[in-house]
Amino acid sequence: MSKTFERFLRSFTDEELTAFAQERSQVQPPYWSVMRLALRVEADRRGLLHDEEVDEIIPSMPSTPRAHAGTA
Repeated sequence: MSKTFERFLRSFTDEELTAFAQERSQVQPPYWSVMRLALRVEADRRGLLHDEEVDEIIPSMPSTPRAHAGTA
């Protein structure tokens, strides 16, 4: 995680961070696994959430199967 991204996450209030995490969770961009880890680290750093709450806001697995490109 870059220092710039860490500063970006720290610029949010607690409520904004939670809302951002929920929005990104729904979209699940290609870099979601890295972002999910960064969001968990930031939430833990702030002491915001317990494990069960983190899983509700920042799920560990995609809600829908994702297609993978590959070659045969």
